[in-house]
Amino acid sequence: MQQKKVFILDTNVILHDSSCLYNFQEHDIIIPITVLEELDGFKKGQQIINFHARQFVRALDDLCSDKLFNGGMLIGPEKGRIAVRLEKNMHQDLLETFPAADKADHRILNIAYCLREEYDKKDVVLVSKDVNLRMKARSIGLMAEDYTTDHVREPGKLYTGCRLVDEVPDLSIDHIYGQGVEQVESFPAWEGFINNEYLILKNGKKSALAVYKAGQKIVRRVHKNSIYGIVPRNAEQSFAVDALVDQSLPLVTLTGKAGTGKTLLALAAALEIRKNYHQILLTRPIIPLSNRDIGYLPGDVDSKLKPYMQPLYDNLGVIRGQFSDNSTMYKRLKVMIE
Repeated sequence: MQQKKVFILDTNVILHDSSCLYNFQEHDIIIPITVLEELDGFKKGQQIINFHARQFVRALDDLCSDKLFNGGMLIGPEKGRIAVRLEKNMHQDLLETFPAADKADHRILNIAYCLREEYDKKDVVLVSKDVNLRMKARSIGLMAEDYTTDHVREPGKLYTGCRLVDEVPDLSIDHIYGQGVEQVESFPAWEGFINNEYLILKNGKKSALAVYKAGQKIVRRVHKNSIYGIVPRNAEQSFAVDALVDQSLPLVTLTGKAGTGKTLLALAAALEIRKNYHQILLTRPIIPLSNRDIGYLPGDVDSKLKPYMQPLYDNLGVIRGQFSDNSTMYKRLKVMIE
């Protein structure tokens, strides 16, 4: 049986992933009070680290009890316990090396060092994304690790959103074309299908494009539809168009190489179904020019980001950056906006 460990989380781990407390299996988690103090300074703001700070504090509040400061609370079924530890006087072994007790990193190190002596029969591990803090921990004999739970180890196994299904029965493909739908049980390996996953169905010379709807347990045909004058040129673009105009999908993400039509199809789909919405927003990556990144621009964060995120109807200049002035899409957008 694996030895139960005690993981001490640094602030940057929480700011990186607010759900981190659910990723340590049956092991226990310690949150130094210093970490909570630092999180308090990150709660206000619109950046992703501010979101993670708020989410983690809410999750901790859901577990809230005096036991958080006295033995810890069970995180969930088959999970360990989580506890908050208060400050302690600087350990004598650390005073000469880390005399600055007012430094947050040193206070976290001190708590971790004291806990190692308290849990002498367990492995105490400091988890931090700060390389320097990990090096300091190892220098005083503490185990230290990076937080790597969310690292992608095998990119080839990532979900692609579509799959090829061979040896589909002829009758099923005929039903797809004739009726538009077919019961999912008619397809090989259908148990592995994921809701809203797109399928390229093949049997010899016969083929069809379809999407799996788990709620209805059907496979629905995907048509090669034109949206706002734009016609898909391959299976992937047909899938993208189908997903973008599907009102039952609250969020659609498109990935692919440059030039594969992601921006074009997203804009065309937005304009095709614009009657269902009050506003269309267009955003683009913040790309520095020369050595002048966004930090050199005048104003607060809102004024700096305004050129990158505006209503489509107010920002023809952003669209001009996406398409050439002579492109059909740009001309259509210009006529509609002006």
